[in-house]
Amino acid sequence: LLHFTASITNGGGLVKDPIFGVQTSALKLKRNAEMYQWQEHVKSTSVKNETDGSVKTTNTYSWKKGWYGSLINSNNFKPCNCSEKHVNPTSMEFKSDGWTASNIKIGAFDLPDKLKGEINWASPLSAGVDNITDATLRERAAPYNGGYYFGDAVPSTSTSSVASPTSTEYPI
Repeated sequence: LLHFTASITNGGGLVKDPIFGVQTSALKLKRNAEMYQWQEHVKSTSVKNETDGSVKTTNTYSWKKGWYGSLINSNNFKPCNCSEKHVNPTSMEFKSDGWTASNIKIGAFDLPDKLKGEINWASPLSAGVDNITDATLRERAAPYNGGYYFGDAVPSTSTSSVASPTSTEYPI
C-alpha cells in the first residue's frame, strides 16, 4: 500500500459526450439518463385458516410513476381494473454512459489505466441546451434539472426520457 500527496489533473484533451457534445477538462464525464415510467408494486398478505391450517395469500398490485435509469418491462404487469393503462415504452432513447480522460496525471506521473476506474468522486455539471452539437437533438431538448428533457409533456406527468450530463469527476 502506497500513500502520497500530489495534484491529479487531466493531462490530455477534453472529455466529451459524443451524442450531446458536452465537454469538460475534468477527469471523467458521466451521462445519467433516466426515463419517467411505471413501476409495479406487489403487496402480499397471508392469512392462516384456523380450522384446516391452510394459508391463503392475497396479492395487491399498485402502480407508481417515477424516474428510472433502466427500462422497466411492463409486459408482465398484472392487468388493472382501472381506466389508466400501465404501459412503458419498449426502449430508452438515451442510455447512461461515461468517458475518462486519456491521460490522467498524478504530479509528474501518468495514472495507469487499471487505476482510472477507481476514481469515483463526482460533482454536478450543468449543461445548457446550447451545448448540444446535433441541431435535431437541440431542437427537441428542453432544459431540465441542469440537464436536458426530451418529451411531449411536463416531466412529472409523462412517459418520456431525460438525458442529463449531470456529473463530472475531478479532484476536490
